[in-house]
Amino acid sequence: MTLSHDVADDGPALVLLHSGVCDRRMWDAQCPALAAAGCRVVRCDFRGFGQTPMTDRPYSNAMDVLKLLDGIGIQRAAVVGVSYGG
Repeated sequence: MTLSHDVADDGPALVLLHSGVCDRRMWDAQCPALAAAGCRVVRCDFRGFGQTPMTDRPYSNAMDVLKLLDGIGIQRAAVVGVSYGG
């Protein structure tokens, strides 16, 4: 499964992980400034949040994010997580 996500701009990758009561839209206010500062901003919806459906089999949020990053060709990133995303 690929997490619903968006990627803004180029540069060093910065991954933003949402809290447990939100989805990736919680970062809407910060994304323009981070992209303007030269970051490649990646944000995703965990399973069961936003546009990513829940599945009925075991999964790991960490592995889902790693697979997402592999899929879009990011080998190195800074990660910012809030609450559940931390």
